[in-house]
Amino acid sequence: MLSLLNLKLAFGSRTLFADVNLKLTARTRYGLVGANGSGKTTFLKVLSLDLEPSSGEIVKPKNATIGILSQDYYKLESNRVLDVVIMGKKRLWDAMHEKDEILQNEELSERDIERLGFCEEIIDAEDGYEAESIVAELLEGLGIENSKHESDLKTLSGGYKMRVMLAQLLYINPSILLLDEPTNYLDILSIRWLEGYLKDFAGTVIICSHDRFFLNQVCTHMMDVDYGTITMYTGDYDDFIYQKKDALLQKEASVGNIEKKQKHLQNFIDRYGAKATKAKQAKSKFKASQRLEDEKKTHMLEPSSRSFPSFRFSVSKRSAAVPLVIDGISKSFGKNKVLEKVSFEVEKGEKIAIVGANGIGKSTLLEIVTDHLEADNGTSLFKESAQVAYFPQYFERELDKTKTVLSCLADKHPDVGEQKLRSTLGLMLFHSDEMGKKVLQLSGGEKSRLVFASLMLDRQNFLILDEPTNHLDLESSESLMKALQEYDGTLLMVSHDRYFISNVATRIIELRSDGYFDFLGTYDEYVEKRKLDYLDRNLSADKKNKKVEKVSDPEKKQPDTACKKKLNSIEKTCQKLEKELQDLQEVISSESFYQNTPDEERVTILKKQKEIENKLKVSYQKWEQLMS
Repeated sequence: MLSLLNLKLAFGSRTLFADVNLKLTARTRYGLVGANGSGKTTFLKVLSLDLEPSSGEIVKPKNATIGILSQDYYKLESNRVLDVVIMGKKRLWDAMHEKDEILQNEELSERDIERLGFCEEIIDAEDGYEAESIVAELLEGLGIENSKHESDLKTLSGGYKMRVMLAQLLYINPSILLLDEPTNYLDILSIRWLEGYLKDFAGTVIICSHDRFFLNQVCTHMMDVDYGTITMYTGDYDDFIYQKKDALLQKEASVGNIEKKQKHLQNFIDRYGAKATKAKQAKSKFKASQRLEDEKKTHMLEPSSRSFPSFRFSVSKRSAAVPLVIDGISKSFGKNKVLEKVSFEVEKGEKIAIVGANGIGKSTLLEIVTDHLEADNGTSLFKESAQVAYFPQYFERELDKTKTVLSCLADKHPDVGEQKLRSTLGLMLFHSDEMGKKVLQLSGGEKSRLVFASLMLDRQNFLILDEPTNHLDLESSESLMKALQEYDGTLLMVSHDRYFISNVATRIIELRSDGYFDFLGTYDEYVEKRKLDYLDRNLSADKKNKKVEKVSDPEKKQPDTACKKKLNSIEKTCQKLEKELQDLQEVISSESFYQNTPDEERVTILKKQKEIENKLKVSYQKWEQLMS
């Protein structure tokens, strides 16, 4: 259990939260929500003991461990992916590293043998001999293929590096797990895997996320950073929204009733206060009114930190019936093929979501369509009547960081008057005094809203959005979602936010390594269809529901006779080596091994163990190559 007692955090005159008294228990998953800038990430730093609260106390059990997702992967770039994850358990990693160094010596001293025994004890206690298989399972669950496990971390993209760091955190298996936007770098399948993992987690989980669907799937409680404090609610995010609204209505009703009573008492005081015969009663009524004022204060709330931007996308003119045609687009980066003969037409008014695993080419396709990247083969063609507005994943490139908020927007829209510019910024929650701030000083969420302000001023009838909710809080995401539902133009988007896609998209295009899957329907219908597809590799058109599929899915190649013989031989070798290794580990882990075994024999056994481990590793790699 983690107890928070009268916790307060303030920076100068600004108080983020105060009077926080909460108890966080094991096997409970808490969602942490609040507006951008309300203090959610700062609260996680306080819980991780990286930041001292202004006052109050955090009480945790003596043996409890706290884990928070590390962003420092750049320090580990030259290490093997498997090793980066194992490094999370520093005691185990140090023991394994020291053991390898000692066994490099041709002759072992008494000190070496003593240290070997100490290292073996740690490795055995920390399940070090199973470390690589446990880590491999975690990495695969997070969408990192087995072929990448032996590579250096620097060979992965930024998103995959963050997945490795997430695997490291999960491998540590702390008592208290702190996750800040864990789904930002995950594809939909990896998010579903993470949901299952967290539901089975034995400790305490605290998740800060803007992914409403993820919070609904995982959380048992919600912590709301608002009104100058942090309030606990039981249930998932949807339950929290209902409970908070209900609690607010009850407080408003209580305040209303108190004010009615005060008005009645004040009428009496005003009418009879000057009369000597009623003076005593008037004084009594005045005291009663004061008591009611004190009671009213207990129902009053601090101003809410939540605010909702107003997204408005007005279509400038009608487009053609088919405003965009994509024909046979292929793209590779070196040997890495990301798009393979992707072809589809976009009809006017469609709201299309492009989905697929990370690195499969979703953002690449949008960059090609918007002429920011050249395809290797194929074409994308907008009809003349199409007016496109684009929100790229790396949207900061759209902003001049040396400018102020107002001048940056003015430079992009020189024909728009200042009053219109200011009113548009106001819709995106920029107050007058904030319009003079440098773009460089803005938070990620504020920069995102500034780019949307520009899109709202564009003459457009075709929106292309790449991960539009990544830096938006839940309130902003909700407002954007509603605006896109009402949008009369055409929409092509990429997003990992399932709640967002489920409520906006009317057609799904899934990019795959061997082609693509084009589904006419909502995201929920697509998920239902894909569940069937996982059981049946031969995709077929569902004519009853008028679902369209276009798939380049070659038949799975079956291993030939010679290959089968090699596989059988390697499997037998693996089984034999695994048995030998298990027998040696039982000998080494016995209490008498380091006390009673002669030095020469002990060294021979330890070197034999290392030799078998290396042979087994090579055999596993051969087996994987034949199976791929």
